[in-house]
Amino acid sequence: MADTSLPDNTPQVPVIFGTAGHIDHGKSALVKALTGTDPDRFQEEKERGITIDIGFAFLSANVAIIDVPGHERFIKNMVAGAATVDYAVLVIAADDGIMPQTREHMEILELLGCTNGIVALTKADKVDEEWLELITDEVKQYLQETAFRDAPVFVCDSLSGRGIASIKGALFELARQKQMTSPSAGFFMPIDRAFTMKGHGVVVTGSILSGTIQTDSALELLPQQKTVRVRRIQSHGREVPVASAGQRTALNIADLSLSDVHRGMVLATPGSIQPGMLLDVHLLNLSSHQKPLMHRQRVRFHIGTAEVMARLHMLDGNQITPGEWGFAQILLEAPVATRRTSRFVIRQYSPALTIGGGEVLDPSPAKHRRNRPEVIAGLQRLSDGTLSNLLTEAVHQAHRISIGKLAEKLDADLEDLKRELALPIEAGEVIPLGTEDILASGKDYRAWIAKATTVLNDFHTTHPLRSGIKHQELINKCSTGDAKLSEELLHVALDGNVLRAAGDEFLALPSFEINLSKKDQKLADTIEKMLLDSGCRTPSAQELGHTLKIKHIDTLLEYLVCQNRAVCIQGKFFFHSSTISRAREHLQNLFSENKSITIGQIKDSLNSTRKWIIPLAGYFDSIDWTKRVDEQRLPGKKLYEP
Repeated sequence: MADTSLPDNTPQVPVIFGTAGHIDHGKSALVKALTGTDPDRFQEEKERGITIDIGFAFLSANVAIIDVPGHERFIKNMVAGAATVDYAVLVIAADDGIMPQTREHMEILELLGCTNGIVALTKADKVDEEWLELITDEVKQYLQETAFRDAPVFVCDSLSGRGIASIKGALFELARQKQMTSPSAGFFMPIDRAFTMKGHGVVVTGSILSGTIQTDSALELLPQQKTVRVRRIQSHGREVPVASAGQRTALNIADLSLSDVHRGMVLATPGSIQPGMLLDVHLLNLSSHQKPLMHRQRVRFHIGTAEVMARLHMLDGNQITPGEWGFAQILLEAPVATRRTSRFVIRQYSPALTIGGGEVLDPSPAKHRRNRPEVIAGLQRLSDGTLSNLLTEAVHQAHRISIGKLAEKLDADLEDLKRELALPIEAGEVIPLGTEDILASGKDYRAWIAKATTVLNDFHTTHPLRSGIKHQELINKCSTGDAKLSEELLHVALDGNVLRAAGDEFLALPSFEINLSKKDQKLADTIEKMLLDSGCRTPSAQELGHTLKIKHIDTLLEYLVCQNRAVCIQGKFFFHSSTISRAREHLQNLFSENKSITIGQIKDSLNSTRKWIIPLAGYFDSIDWTKRVDEQRLPGKKLYEP
């Protein structure tokens, strides 16, 4: 009889093991010998003697085992189970040895990043010791070509209990090596089963990959983006108030119909995951495939517990040869909810054979143009995996993003990310915007500065007597498609003395200076005096030019406006600045005696005519000194401001 007692010092961190191996190699019998639980849930499985769907059993309060099917027709169920395990138990029958699904399951484990575990050489009772020695050597030789090259091999017999205690001890030793995941990570659980319980409603099961959940918490069902509430939680056979990453969990969901949920969906922290139909990936073509993966090839795409049809969109060339990696976009035929660094498997459309897999680099990218060096360089940075590279590339792609959203996108601890930001900020690859923890791409900032410098150089050349370009005009000419981002980049440039303010509403290059000749300076002074003496009956530019016998009157008037010595109204009326200031005093006096005033009253107060008063009144409205209501003017909000 199998020894199912627990060793001392059982793991405190939740751990999930998964079986893998060829059909009828004794996976389910091994799980039963280890746990005392038959993982075959369905009568059909018991009658046929093979596992069809995913089964579950518990080795201890914190250690679960997922039993997956070995038959080639149920590989998609095997992938769904293996996608959420921490360690694997590769099962090989001593009487059969290494078989086709042994190899395929091993490839799937490697593609999914499960590269640690043990090997169980089962059915030792069916062969003699000489054969057992030979098959053990053969298995160890095969393992040298795989990620399990250092995995221990245990000879066992599930019926007699031979080797079961040793395997259990090895599993607990592996389990104790697992590190606790960050509690700050968002909740994420791929659903592998959904059913109803009488009196309770819909129950979904899965392995929690990150985060923590409590009863009555809100979650988002993805990719449907439906908010749901957790009514009850069961983990490892017990009802609990809280469940965390690494645990096999059943969640009783309120207000949800069974028709609304199925395997392949995900439960996550609301707003933390954006489902989509396009993924940036690093893709491996398995050596065993022996054919190139081709651009536009249709494949079966497995990620988490989901299977979706998809096409490969190669980004560097038209194919990936066997045994090689490449960058691609996966064009899905239905949306999936996944995260950066999630592992996936692709299988041939027909016949359904495993041909490759890899890692998600960006779960919500833009559509890329093919064979672009800058695209490949960005994906290479994401693939390199350092947090500094990841956050730099994520900011480049987002253009503008908050630190909080960046942490969510990268599934990173917020404090770790803040510390890691120092290097890319110092290098100018990431630009902080103001004090709101908003970041911009250094690449975007450099491009904006280059554009702004060109615009200002052209402006200064064309208008040498103007102190600078209007603030909004520069924003419009250097538009990024995001007006707020352009405004923020402008403020960064001003703070860094890359640009300078020239008065209240003008901008210039720091090196620019107005060089007015002595003759023009004298003319400008003369024009200013003429405007001052004219009051509210100012001469036109044409009249000024004719009187002074100069052709470049417009340039000199622009100069006076930029020097705040004159005000231009409607592009043709120029008033001395002090005239406008005195007009404000007149308006204040008029409103001290009247609740509203007319054009006629303004005209009389300023001793002018409608020719000048109508454009002046329009100017007063535009700067909020007055507010027009029908034919009357009311005091504006800024009339009495300092």
